[in-house]
Amino acid sequence: MGQSALKVAGKTLCVIGALLLAFVGYQLWGTSLSEHSAQARLRTELDAQLHRHAPTSHSPTTAPRHGNGPDGDTLGSTADEAAADAPTLGSPVGFLTIPRIGMSDDVIVEGVGTDQLRQGPGHYPGTPLPGEPGNVAIAGHRTTYAAPFYNLNELEVGDPIVIQTVRGTFDYAVTENTTVAPTDSAVLDSTAQAELTLTTCNPRYSATQRLVVVAVLRRSQLNQVQGHSASAPPTTTPTRTIATTVADGGGGGSVGGAVLWGLLTLGAAFALWLPWRRLRSPGRWGVLTLGTPIVVIVLFVFFGHVSAVLPASF
Repeated sequence: MGQSALKVAGKTLCVIGALLLAFVGYQLWGTSLSEHSAQARLRTELDAQLHRHAPTSHSPTTAPRHGNGPDGDTLGSTADEAAADAPTLGSPVGFLTIPRIGMSDDVIVEGVGTDQLRQGPGHYPGTPLPGEPGNVAIAGHRTTYAAPFYNLNELEVGDPIVIQTVRGTFDYAVTENTTVAPTDSAVLDSTAQAELTLTTCNPRYSATQRLVVVAVLRRSQLNQVQGHSASAPPTTTPTRTIATTVADGGGGGSVGGAVLWGLLTLGAAFALWLPWRRLRSPGRWGVLTLGTPIVVIVLFVFFGHVSAVLPASF
């Protein structure tokens, strides 16, 4: 191999290395931009729902007692109401606040698939909704997509967790913080009392375990108008394990889209490199100033498509 070939190979490897480092940076920090955008959209939608369901002067301020929680403050109604109130996949469920880790009003999205968890904490379909009897289960990323559960390990027994939905505000208290195997779906099993289970990958930057936080419902304050109570827990149980929901495979994007944006990225880079090589200063710096933002934007979109077809981030 000649000296020129070695030079080209060396430059190629440097470019590939730089792209890999940039992609890691995108996963750790760039994905937060898409999560913030999704959260803003979900927050607007949820705010509108809360406004429509704002309590009237005749609304109850505490949940009816059915004896399922430690204070009896859990909800119940008919199966028809449960079906009518069930959120659709990808829709907002409620605001999640965990003071201990600095989380304030993060929007919970319905679903724990790849697309849903990239928007924020996701509610496991098939588990009860917040405030209902049984085990309410919520998953979230720990290192990417704004890492909503990054510090979940810091929660201690007694710490409050508050969820606000169109049905009301529900205060939980942490009772357990533990780790389990990725295939241990028993943490999602139904329970006799009203509980909340939060799951995420453990340790950080890995998916070898699942960090699980369990909390019990302490107090409920309903927002519904008189005569309409929140729904009963669904009779079905989650069929997916926490291994496939928190660290799911790709499927949120297409290989064709990633290839297309890869070619566009190469084209944009070549369009910047060609005049840079032919021009002299100060023309070079003008091209660099105008062209670099375009290349960065196209590269960012390309990384987004690549991320969508790869196994989900932690």
